[in-house]
Amino acid sequence: MGTGTVGLIIARNFSLRPQQLRHLKSALQMLETEVLFGLTPLPLGLQRVGKKMAFPINKLFEITGDYLNRGEGLTAGEAWEIALKELEQESALLPEDLDILLYFGQSLGGSDREEQYKNFKLVQEHLKNAEDKAERLKAKNAKIWKYLGFSFGGVIALILL
Repeated sequence: MGTGTVGLIIARNFSLRPQQLRHLKSALQMLETEVLFGLTPLPLGLQRVGKKMAFPINKLFEITGDYLNRGEGLTAGEAWEIALKELEQESALLPEDLDILLYFGQSLGGSDREEQYKNFKLVQEHLKNAEDKAERLKAKNAKIWKYLGFSFGGVIALILL
């Protein structure tokens, strides 16, 4: 039974990653609308988006907004990086996904409206590519890990008999 559970957990991560990437794309579209078109201040826009998103994606936006509101002298990029480290611990995202977000965060709030618009579009494109890749991996590996977990448990049971 324990090996079956391990297989299910690994398979679940293959399913969670594309879902979390989709949620990130949605959240960034909302942030783009808030900041670029609604002219909402970045900290408030981040917090609004965070309230609308599911765990763990909400944490990235809420934590970044909170750090910016504290007035501790952090840039938006620095606050974003701190929040990314927390997201890393609680998500199914891979280092390559986090690198996309880190790169985006380095320019967050640090350029004019036109450059921000380009950065939002670029991160959306990169996240879409990552999501497509994650969906392919999910289709390829999720079932395999489920079956391997239970099969390995069966083999162990036969050996013990």
